[in-house]
Amino acid sequence: RGITSLALTLPWGAAKVITPIIAGEDTFKTLGYDITAPELLLVREALKRARTVLLYKLNDGTKSTVTVGTLVATARYGGIRGNALKVVVQTNIDDSSKFDVKTLLDNAVVDTQVVANIAGLIPNDWIIWSGTGTLTANAGAPLIGGANGTVTNADHTAYLAALELYDFQTVALTSTDNALKA
Repeated sequence: RGITSLALTLPWGAAKVITPIIAGEDTFKTLGYDITAPELLLVREALKRARTVLLYKLNDGTKSTVTVGTLVATARYGGIRGNALKVVVQTNIDDSSKFDVKTLLDNAVVDTQVVANIAGLIPNDWIIWSGTGTLTANAGAPLIGGANGTVTNADHTAYLAALELYDFQTVALTSTDNALKA
């Protein structure tokens, strides 16, 4: 039950850095999915025999965005998982001078903030806010434009350079490219 490392193309998460994933911990905010999701199959399999997986997301990807009035919502990470995010702005039921700004992922609320204007919004685990002025109520604006991006052999070389700073027992390569294997 040692430490293994993987470099993968993923639809969510911090790119080009080593992210330690400990067996049994919640991966929802870190990787955008529950560990049982098909997108995390290789991570789940690695954790069957390892205590910790040093995970490296090879792809930067494109961050999904949406503009609602003067509010701009940008996904925290690049990848297609950002396309599952939605922003809902509603007038607060208790104080009509404020708004409830909800972040939804797969139509489930993952963050709610009560603010008077855009300046009051704090970035959450899913979205980074920008813009100025007042908020505009909406029924749900989906973020669009997120893409995983492409991975090159240079990305794998950068992964190995980053991994040199860590102690580990095994490294897994999920490629069939003979040049990369060498």
